[in-house]
Amino acid sequence: ELTKLQDQVPAFPSNIAFEIMETGLGKPVSEVFENMTPEPLAAASLGQVYKATLKKDGREVAIKVQRPGVAELIKRDIYLLRLIAKGFNEEAVKRIGVDAVTLIDEFAENLLEELDYTQEAANIQSFQSNFNGDPTVKICDVYPELSSEKVLVMEWIDGVRCTDTQKILDMGVPVEEF
Repeated sequence: ELTKLQDQVPAFPSNIAFEIMETGLGKPVSEVFENMTPEPLAAASLGQVYKATLKKDGREVAIKVQRPGVAELIKRDIYLLRLIAKGFNEEAVKRIGVDAVTLIDEFAENLLEELDYTQEAANIQSFQSNFNGDPTVKICDVYPELSSEKVLVMEWIDGVRCTDTQKILDMGVPVEEF
């Protein structure tokens, strides 16, 4: 069901996405990228993804652009969740030994970090460092100099959905080793 919901998120207009990219880059998109897809290749609740080629070296990249207004909606929803948690916090502590407000606060902190794509770029670089030399793990390169709070530029990697087990098996991936 979650996969169906993920597949049904409508894209937001590309002209708005390009404005967000230009704001993040501090220059016109055409100065940095060429052969950009005019429409997103994928859309999700937090943003959408375009494919382009870097002008400086010809590498293909994925450009993840945050959906306009999503941060404000999430912050509002967190505030509402916190109000609800306050209402039953005492009961939650008694019954299950969990402070509901603290739980919501920790969830919120992690979720809000996901909204900052500069943080995501740093996390990718950390992940690369942690798995450096491991032949079983491929982590895309990230371009922090082209990324911003609402735009993330990463190496384009062709692949298949992790839910498409038959395609994964057809590719010869040794899934039983995982």
